[in-house]
Amino acid sequence: MFRSNQYCSRYEETSIQLDTALTLPRDAEKQSKIGYKFTINDRSSYFDWFNGFFEIKFVVNQLDGGGGYDGSADKIATIINGSTSLINTLKIFQNGKVVYEGNNLFLSTHVKSLIEYSEDYARSIASGENFYLDVNDEPDKDNLGFLQRLDATRNNKEVSCIIPLNRYSFFKSLETNMLPPSQIQIEVTLTDDDILIYKTAASENARVVVTKFNLWIPRMIFNSAGLSYVMKNYMIPTNWTYLSETVQTLNNINHTENNFRISPSALNPKYVFVFFQRADKIGSQNENPYLFDTFKLNKDNENCHLQSARLTVGNGIYYPENEFTYDNIVRIFKAVNNYVYKQNDKNTGSLLNLKSFKELYGMLFFNITYKNETDNITNDPKEIVLNYKLNTAPAAGYTIYSIVICERTVKVDVLGNELILYT
Repeated sequence: MFRSNQYCSRYEETSIQLDTALTLPRDAEKQSKIGYKFTINDRSSYFDWFNGFFEIKFVVNQLDGGGGYDGSADKIATIINGSTSLINTLKIFQNGKVVYEGNNLFLSTHVKSLIEYSEDYARSIASGENFYLDVNDEPDKDNLGFLQRLDATRNNKEVSCIIPLNRYSFFKSLETNMLPPSQIQIEVTLTDDDILIYKTAASENARVVVTKFNLWIPRMIFNSAGLSYVMKNYMIPTNWTYLSETVQTLNNINHTENNFRISPSALNPKYVFVFFQRADKIGSQNENPYLFDTFKLNKDNENCHLQSARLTVGNGIYYPENEFTYDNIVRIFKAVNNYVYKQNDKNTGSLLNLKSFKELYGMLFFNITYKNETDNITNDPKEIVLNYKLNTAPAAGYTIYSIVICERTVKVDVLGNELILYT
């Protein structure tokens, strides 16, 4: 592999500063969430983007300037789970051309973390990402994940954490691929405070203030064998694929039976995640949007839940052919874990168990990679529709979230004296 000491004489992390310095807000003001950009103009160096990361420091304090949150009855608030919750959108440019764009990434990275992380990874490595899993739906002493995050931010303490770039699909594809030396720009929009914060109703509204935001990328200095290897295998016209996530919603409805048109024309879709939430969860610091209500749509009882669901994809093809049903919720649980084939992996496990899946993190996963021969030949954009039923009418409105994961192709071609990316 190109990053090994067989080919590299040096492998050092390089710090990249924001194009424009952070501005700290005054009392009763929120920090701006837009306009953050990193630019790398070094066209002669090779970088290991897969192992790059954002370094972030932040504090949580009262919006009105009344200090921090110490855990007393009227001062209980902290950030939602994981450092990736800080980032809403990413846009990546190569030589001024957009090669990747992701929206509502705080949701898609959260869903993937629930499935991809093992308990051992969550307890150890992921703590550097401020990842502590909620174990109930209350900001109280019984919710260990919430308490761990509250302790980290207590009394205006500055939290230091990282966000690995490979949590985002474009960078994950660079584990075995390499971007050619070129100008790379990364635009970041941070997540709004009312989505980031989880607090008790009695506590004052909080804000998140980012105090440091750097990008770190390993720079690879190749020896003669490395240069020969790289030029032969990577600095040539080539292509590779990555998975791109798009979040779509159907907002504040109360149907007991409905069809949700997730996408009118998804190109090369591979996977779809779906979860339901009570409509009051997004935009309220008193609610936790990282907990899903698919199998408990009423806040005060368990009377209403998703009863059945399946997708219609393209020309009337059903996924799965036999619909998912609440009566066989273990089948739904199995399908979710099979996104990363953990159902049959005896060496590691999922953060989810059947109880937490049903009560806190219920979702649906549809594998639509299997296509008939006509689909494989034409590769036309596909309409995706969720057909579902609830067992009874909900007490209040709900929102459906879908994460459509499509396969994208990156092409590297020669333009003049440079290699250019096309997607």
